[in-house]
Amino acid sequence: MRRIAALLAASAVLLLAPRPAPAGPDGPPGPWPPVKGQPYPPLVLKDHRGDPFDLAALRGKVVVIEPVGLSCAGCQAYAGGGSKGGFRGVAPQEGLPSYEELLRAHAKLRPTARGLVFVQLLLYDMSARQAPTVADARAWAEHFGLDQAPNTHVVVGDARYVNQASYDMIPGFQ
Repeated sequence: MRRIAALLAASAVLLLAPRPAPAGPDGPPGPWPPVKGQPYPPLVLKDHRGDPFDLAALRGKVVVIEPVGLSCAGCQAYAGGGSKGGFRGVAPQEGLPSYEELLRAHAKLRPTARGLVFVQLLLYDMSARQAPTVADARAWAEHFGLDQAPNTHVVVGDARYVNQASYDMIPGFQ
């Protein structure tokens, strides 16, 4: 009986797990969304300066990737909204510490630690319906001081990443 219950529970997890979006000209390259325990899908996008960014260039480092919706209150808090204020009129989620505060408190690391890289993957603009622009990313990075932060990349997702799988990855959008 226990084996059957375990099998049913495992089957339910498989059925409820999000399915990766197919790769193709209109979708992200490779499987999407990322799958826990698997390498992150390849990302070749633009950063907040408009320069090319290739996630593969960070191979061998510890990389923390945060999916971001610009209008997400939680995303704004993680970016440092508690001390910097909200971006474009959105109040950061109260009581939620920034990435830097979490890193210091739980990992006893500074964001500048050697071999550690923080990537904010901007997936949605302020409307939460379309991809952000490089100008949006530049304004975001400047507002939160991420444009000057070592070991930090603010990366602009494009229209290929505007889908339900991406939307579901953003904490404040669920």
